[in-house]
Amino acid sequence: MTERKQKTNASTPASSANAGASPSKTSSRDALRGMTYDQQVSSLTPPGNSPTVQKKESGARGSRVEVVAPANAARNTYPGDDGGQVTMALLEQLQGQKASLPDAVAQAAKGNRGVGDPNATGEERAGVGVGTSSGSAERKRVAVVIGNADYRDGAKMGDTVNDAGDIDSADDDSAKVGKAAEPAGYEVVAADNQTASQMSALLWAAKSCLSAGDELAFFFSGHGLMSGLVGVDGELLTPETLSKLHEQLRGSGIDFTLALDACHAGIFADVIRESELQRAHDAADGKSPVTHPHLVAVPQLLEVAIALQQVKVGYNAKMEPWWSERFAIEADLEKRGMDAWNAHFNKQAEYFQSYVDDAAPLLPTLVNVAELAGLELQPVTTVTMPAVGDDPEFYWPQENLNHVMTAFDDVDTSLNRVLQYVDGRLGRN
Repeated sequence: MTERKQKTNASTPASSANAGASPSKTSSRDALRGMTYDQQVSSLTPPGNSPTVQKKESGARGSRVEVVAPANAARNTYPGDDGGQVTMALLEQLQGQKASLPDAVAQAAKGNRGVGDPNATGEERAGVGVGTSSGSAERKRVAVVIGNADYRDGAKMGDTVNDAGDIDSADDDSAKVGKAAEPAGYEVVAADNQTASQMSALLWAAKSCLSAGDELAFFFSGHGLMSGLVGVDGELLTPETLSKLHEQLRGSGIDFTLALDACHAGIFADVIRESELQRAHDAADGKSPVTHPHLVAVPQLLEVAIALQQVKVGYNAKMEPWWSERFAIEADLEKRGMDAWNAHFNKQAEYFQSYVDDAAPLLPTLVNVAELAGLELQPVTTVTMPAVGDDPEFYWPQENLNHVMTAFDDVDTSLNRVLQYVDGRLGRN
């Protein structure tokens, strides 16, 4: 798979000049402008509040969730432009269309192809969109905007052997998104070059000063792995951490807008989609079709959708260690040789074929049950990859990798349609 472009030249943006020191913070509100990191966290956290995890409230309604991230393994950049593709798509909506931040994320998540269109282009975006905001025009909006451009010397990417190189465009991405969000009334907490623990603390502190009807937005540009977003110290802000945050926000009726421009960040969309499908199922389960005729076949539809999402979860669980091993082989390629690299690379074919085998029988069932529930879905087919065979020199050409992305994009889009349709039905209660 193509890796996102990195630059390691000697020139350092002014906003990144203090790498390794306490990073500069700015805010759209005078109260936060010029504060240190600890002061920002303190100002965002009401006395007595702490980021404890609350029990999930199944079927909690009255809030909106929007997510966008790269669907593939790379944080791609446009030729001649160092900005990430997710960032550029977001700015097109914020600046060109004057969209709100949640609407901009929703539009950016649609990507550039529809179900059944020809092969993926590498710009596909993972997304989730569900719920309706209960907030008023005067509600509080906080946007935590982070660009990790200057990674610390010697920092590894999570538990891999890879060094976390600098990404010069990441802090530019965050500066542009933060500036575009301010006119919409967001209190922008801009905090570039953050460790994983600092990112987590800022998010939980922001959440603690919000209430039902308010909105928390989080934008990140930088390194990512399937195991999380990489802080400048090499530690990870994990999908589990953001999933807990998402659960608390939903349970509290707070909107959550999430835009991630990092390699592998589509894993966050998968985690949140899985949670939202289960949440919808909990809300619909047990309701009689006699008293709730608008929910006929909806629980069954959600059961199929959850099963299909679980197939993707299983694939992700195989691919996460695959990437770590790939990095290890490449770091010791001279000793281990191309045969080892090719053999490992071709394991993707086995993993994807397993995904196809498990997903294939569920896809027509999803379409049929959706029709019973009143939703028309376009049929989705997955592509069987060519056999690897015993040839150690065989590895997938980009065309075959695009087949994989096409299948994932089509399935994700279908599951999102189910989620949005069911959410609308549940809203009629």
